[in-house]
Amino acid sequence: MDIEQIKHMLEVFLHPGQFTDFITDSVIGTLLKLLEAFCARIEGLQEANARIDVSEAEGCMLQAGGDLYIHKEGVRNCTLRASGNVQFLMEQSVCSGSIVEAGGAITLQSAGAEAGQQSVLTAGSTISARRISATRLSIGEYTTEIDDLLEDAVFTAQDLRTANQR
Repeated sequence: MDIEQIKHMLEVFLHPGQFTDFITDSVIGTLLKLLEAFCARIEGLQEANARIDVSEAEGCMLQAGGDLYIHKEGVRNCTLRASGNVQFLMEQSVCSGSIVEAGGAITLQSAGAEAGQQSVLTAGSTISARRISATRLSIGEYTTEIDDLLEDAVFTAQDLRTANQR
């Protein structure tokens, strides 16, 4: 798709005082149609059920239309989003000070804080970890804070609901 027309029209809006006669309802309507077509084109480029494999990451955002697999060192101060599952596979793979969101399950080796910033995990079904501390967990509408070190823990929405009732 040729985006030169969109770029030109957006540049006009950067200097509206110079183009007051040019900016009409018709021009705005045309720009909206072009932007909607452009957005539809971008959405069409997304690949559903894709698997993304990452060895390690720091200070970035990763989004997957399917599953996200973390190997080796893990992630620090990152935001990870996956419509499927997020899995930290290797024993040395850590999740430190990161935000992880999964439509399905999150499977971790180790999760905790990085420089005082806790990890935040949000899953659609379960969260399991070999070691977890300084982390906020959310499954469905339920949320809990894990302060102390827990080992070999599995959490479901029912577990979080029960923890919140105590």
